[in-house]
Amino acid sequence: MIVTNCLFILHCLFRAYSYISIYIGSPLHALSSFHSFECSHISSAFVLKNKMGGPNIWEEQRNFVKNLHEQGILDSRFDEILDLPRENPQFVIDLVTKFCSDAENSIAVLIRYHNEPDINYPKVIDRAHQIKGASSCIGGHRMALASRELRYACEDKDKDRCFAAFCKTKDEYQILKEKFNIILQMERNMISGESKKGHQ
Repeated sequence: MIVTNCLFILHCLFRAYSYISIYIGSPLHALSSFHSFECSHISSAFVLKNKMGGPNIWEEQRNFVKNLHEQGILDSRFDEILDLPRENPQFVIDLVTKFCSDAENSIAVLIRYHNEPDINYPKVIDRAHQIKGASSCIGGHRMALASRELRYACEDKDKDRCFAAFCKTKDEYQILKEKFNIILQMERNMISGESKKGHQ
């Protein structure tokens, strides 16, 4: 499956993040460009159990994510991220944290662009493209749709529509961030539970 291969490349990308960021810039740009990054394989020696920390929290997390699917907030790409083999138990936490941090930086830049007397549409389009790429890769379905509409509005140079689409993108990010915070707390609980079992 193309999406599965794509996400395995994403896993490799964040294993090599400290090196890649030097050459291709911010984490958000890395996310939106990761399809061009090649990785030969992922070692299976570091694969963690899917139900890390016990089935109760794992099932709770999956049910929560399923509900987000039904609302259109997330899509199947995030499920595949959760299912990736993990060399680092913190992989999902690190990935989502980097996404949120860089998304907030991009939104701050867009706010500055929209506050200017004359909107620099090419710059807004470039930033919207990066946000859409990153949100699509991480499974943020509604945020990706909103940022796509922002790009279209800017291509049409429709200032009012551009501003409305930007507000929608910002709102969808806040919703996505809130849901991600809940998911990451579940991840931390699972890691903590696995750590405690290892010391018994």
